[in-house]
Amino acid sequence: MATPSSEHFTTKLSDHRYWIEKGFDLHQGACAVQELVIQSFHAARADVGLEPPIASKGEIRPGITEVYLLLMGYAAECFLKARLIRKLLRGSKGHRFASLSIPKKVKTHSIKQLCLDIELSLNSREARVVSLLEEAVVWGGRYPIPVSPAQLKPRMFSESDFDGARKLLQRFMPRQKSKPGLQLISGT
Repeated sequence: MATPSSEHFTTKLSDHRYWIEKGFDLHQGACAVQELVIQSFHAARADVGLEPPIASKGEIRPGITEVYLLLMGYAAECFLKARLIRKLLRGSKGHRFASLSIPKKVKTHSIKQLCLDIELSLNSREARVVSLLEEAVVWGGRYPIPVSPAQLKPRMFSESDFDGARKLLQRFMPRQKSKPGLQLISGT
C-alpha cells in the first residue's frame, strides 16, 4: 500500500521537471558567486603584473572557484538527470518508476557518464570542463582533500574554462519557454 510520502517520492522521482527546477536553483546559486570568481581571476593576474590592481570589495576566499564549480556541477547533473529520467521512462506504464528507489543510472556524480547515457557527445574542451565539474562535485568543492592521494593532482581553472563551464551548462539546460517568475540566469 502506498503511503503519502512514498507517493510523493515516486512523483518527484518520476517527474523530470523537479530535476530541472533544482538545476535552475543551483545555477542561480552559482551565478550569485560568479562575480567573486571573476574578481579572483583579475586579482591573480594583477598579482603577477599582467593587469593593474583592482579595488576589491572585500576578501576573496581562495576556494570560491571550487564552490562555483560545485554549484555548476550539481546544476549540470540535475539537467542531465532530467533528460535521463525522461529517456528511462519512455514507454513505461504511467510514465513513473515502479519502485521506490532511484534507478542505478541516476545515482552518479559522473557528468561524463550521464552524457553517455543520454547520448550527448562532448568535444575536447567540454570534456575538460566536465572533468573539472566532476572533481568539484566529488570532493574539490566540498572537502579540503580527496579520499585518496592519487586524486589530488595539480589543476588550473582558467577564464577559458570558466567561459566553457557557462556555455556547457547552457547546452545542458532545457529549452523551455519562460514562465512568470522563472528567469534564466545567463551568467554573462
